[in-house]
Amino acid sequence: MGTTASKIVKWFLITAIICFFVFAILVYRLAFMLSIEHEITVIIPNRTSVPKIADLLNKNGASINRYVFYGLYHLIYYIHHKPIQAGEYKLVPSVNMLAILYQMIRGEVVQHKITIPEGYTLNQLIELLRTTNSILPATVSYNTKLREGYFLPDTYKYTYGMTDFDILHRMQQAMNDLLLAEWPKRDARVDDMIAGIGEALILASIVERESVFDDEKPSIASVYLNRLKGGMRLQADPTVIYGMTMGREAFNRRVTYRDLKHDSLYNTYLHSGLPPTPICNPGKGSILAVLHPKWHNNLFFVANGSGRHTFSETFSKHKLNIRDIRR
Repeated sequence: MGTTASKIVKWFLITAIICFFVFAILVYRLAFMLSIEHEITVIIPNRTSVPKIADLLNKNGASINRYVFYGLYHLIYYIHHKPIQAGEYKLVPSVNMLAILYQMIRGEVVQHKITIPEGYTLNQLIELLRTTNSILPATVSYNTKLREGYFLPDTYKYTYGMTDFDILHRMQQAMNDLLLAEWPKRDARVDDMIAGIGEALILASIVERESVFDDEKPSIASVYLNRLKGGMRLQADPTVIYGMTMGREAFNRRVTYRDLKHDSLYNTYLHSGLPPTPICNPGKGSILAVLHPKWHNNLFFVANGSGRHTFSETFSKHKLNIRDIRR
């Protein structure tokens, strides 16, 4: 009897060991040998259960065993005490189940980028954000709370779930930080022509719409500062255009003599001084150009056909420049 019992125990132990190794191999294969044929993207909504996350992975092309996934998650949670974080995840063919779990627990979500062009009006900016698929629309109306010119154009990173209002808030904060950092470092001579950060931003918006070259903007800023100092009207075509469109639509033609007579507070051919608000959202180069202009005595400039401008001190020279350019 004793011999028979010992054989049964021995057989049982051997069988248990074999079963354990078979189970371990199976779990290993299921956990580390995923079948992902190509890069996939999975979006995990807030408060999604672990089994449903496994189902989402399978639905999007990652062939995993939901029970092994569930078991591995609890093992990792027991070690790190961190749950899976909601968000958008990108999975590559070489990834395994354990790596996926750690990626989601660490919150290594997809980082998107959006570039806001310099000189965009508020309406153009909102339209760009609302037509970008990975940016969600805000749930409240906020247009009346936003001011033209106070959003810094740049390239911004964001993740899935952010709204257009979230990005606008970041742009507004970036502009505020830039102005507060650069205003104290300004050339003190500009204080004779502009009063405070607000007026600097208005002038920077005009400079932004006049030139795309940062190295030319300090010279353009100086022309407008000279005009302000001498009591001359700015006579800036971009202000006329903004008064006609209020930044809501494109203006794809030349400014005509009739346009210059358009009755608007923004028309600097009709009104002296700066317009009441910025006419676009200026970039850093235009803001620095106003705060650190390239001082000269020029009062006029004209586009010379190369994308740049020719400057002059007198109206007679300005007319000669126009004639030569037209030739």
